[in-house]
Amino acid sequence: LPMAAASSAGSTNSQVNKARKRLSIVSANTLADGLSHATIEDEAQQSEGVSGFESPFVSIYGGKSVKGYAPYNPSKANQDCFIAQSYDQSLILCVMDGHGENGEIVSGFLKEIWPDLLASHPEFYTDVPTALRDSIATAEQELLKHKDYSKMVDFSGTTFVAAVVRDDDMWVANIGDLRITKATRRSEEHTSE
Repeated sequence: LPMAAASSAGSTNSQVNKARKRLSIVSANTLADGLSHATIEDEAQQSEGVSGFESPFVSIYGGKSVKGYAPYNPSKANQDCFIAQSYDQSLILCVMDGHGENGEIVSGFLKEIWPDLLASHPEFYTDVPTALRDSIATAEQELLKHKDYSKMVDFSGTTFVAAVVRDDDMWVANIGDLRITKATRRSEEHTSE
């Protein structure tokens, strides 16, 4: 719940704050065993840009994924994946937040197959929204029929947000609660007022 929504909720605000406090307490509870060994550096994925993509509108991009805090399972795998990949003059940026027992399988599988499905879609250069929608649906079907994974992902999944940047256009697709934020930087000449 965003803070603005929480603060305008009146009596709900105190419930939200209590819930947040409960989530941040570390105690001698058996659920927190092994917490002293947990680190945010475990299994970090990093990227600082992809060669082969030049744009007057994108000067820098990158990503870092760090596994979430799971006091009940400090050795839990990082279930998140991100993609920063260029095809010709298109940049594909994507973040997936795996969830469930095998969320890392779902997000990892999509990371491997989805960018190529998108880039090879017959309408990738003429109708990006259709290419996004179709390639995501195809990737899901490929996962569900994969003999090694189909049963392992019955109670797992991933949220998904992607952006395709080409020239001065950007198309976004999302599934679940992930969002993309686009930031722009004014040139020096526009800031002196």
